[in-house]
Amino acid sequence: MVRLQLLRAGEAVPAQRSREVLRAYELAKTSAEVVEAACSSRVRVLVAADVVAGSDQPNAASDRLLACGIESNDHEFIKQILPMVKDINQPNVSMHGERPVCSAVGQMDPIVFGTLLKAKPDVVTPCGDGKTVREQLAERATRPHAEPSFRKAAADMLQLLEGQDDGR
Repeated sequence: MVRLQLLRAGEAVPAQRSREVLRAYELAKTSAEVVEAACSSRVRVLVAADVVAGSDQPNAASDRLLACGIESNDHEFIKQILPMVKDINQPNVSMHGERPVCSAVGQMDPIVFGTLLKAKPDVVTPCGDGKTVREQLAERATRPHAEPSFRKAAADMLQLLEGQDDGR
């Protein structure tokens, strides 16, 4: 029922969308149920702001939706969610406690990585594996037995990183 209600919200005129999303919260047992339904919804870009605003834990909701966007390599959705994320440099529970920029490195999608870089994340602090974003990408770009497309994605991401962290 919650998923169906979110579809209705996405189809509603913008002025009524918020009310329709609030109805989804009324149908759900928890706020997290609505956020999870939004993650897989085909109208998630349309309802994301209202899902976050209607949640009893808006910071957790925006963090979870950002994780969904990164996991699905959906740069349009990430662009929609980024302004709602309170602190892009905090560990994200939905990313197993990793920071979003580190999770984006793991996805190896230059478009998603570039979209996330627009939020000016800290790329100097080491990720969970003890390596900085630059170190991870440099290792992947030169990994001898990796697929050429994997190495190219890492090299492209390194290029996007240039200027972001002043070469550190």
